[in-house]
Amino acid sequence: MCMKTFLAKFKISTALDAGKPIPDHIPETKANDVRQFAKNASALDRALKQSVPQPETSPSLHNSIMQAVRQAERPQANFSFNVLRWLPATSLAALLLLIVWWTLQSPRSTANPELNSQALAMAADALEMGNQISTMPSVAMNPVSDELDRLNQDLTRTADFLLASIP
Repeated sequence: MCMKTFLAKFKISTALDAGKPIPDHIPETKANDVRQFAKNASALDRALKQSVPQPETSPSLHNSIMQAVRQAERPQANFSFNVLRWLPATSLAALLLLIVWWTLQSPRSTANPELNSQALAMAADALEMGNQISTMPSVAMNPVSDELDRLNQDLTRTADFLLASIP
């Protein structure tokens, strides 16, 4: 079916749906096919509009339905459903209580100035030891430097692997 014929049939169908008259302009190609479609579509449209079915309901139908609804028993709530429904809320509340308890129980280093001074002294000692490591003999430092080299190679290989794995 060519595009002009399809568009002409679409215009005819749209006009009938909107209740407008069928357009007079019909493309030259396959005009008989389009005229036949217009004739069949208008006959079908008239037949459908004339034969609108009327629903047949008894006057007591509404009353009997409403009476059945009122007499129906309500189902008992399922206990497992109620538990599952409240589970996320109780879990969140328990998590919040745990966080509050943990923050209240954690030791505060700013409250005790003696602990602060001890921590500062230990950090200063560690820095001094770091400066002394460079003056140590090479026999004592070779195993440490070899291990650091291996660790550096492992990290480089891991980074290369991760970069190669990214699409």
